[in-house]
Amino acid sequence: MVIRLKGAKINAIEETDTRRLMNVKISSKESGFSMTMDLPDALSSSFRPKESVDVIIDSNPISQGEKARLHVESKIFRVKSGENIEVVGSVGGLRVEIMIIKPTPAKKRAFESDKFYLAII
Repeated sequence: MVIRLKGAKINAIEETDTRRLMNVKISSKESGFSMTMDLPDALSSSFRPKESVDVIIDSNPISQGEKARLHVESKIFRVKSGENIEVVGSVGGLRVEIMIIKPTPAKKRAFESDKFYLAII
């Protein structure tokens, strides 16, 4: 099932303890969505703080990936589901964390397999 977030905002792009690795924080208050992911300098340089982006998350490959500034496949390590859903995974060995407040059953299904696809447009 596809999760589409239009107008999510890049809150911050911060350096990590690891050289040439940045932590990108994205959220959408209207959707109750937040995500933090570690990216190499080369990939994070196409984003700017306070910038508005569209985020697409799907359990199947995303067809619009060619248009995206970032298009990745992520492996899921842990899903904590309840009133909120928390997902911990990796993109190319780098950590990604997603939290969705009060997700619909359709949004929960996006994380039922062992991987998901993410595009930031």
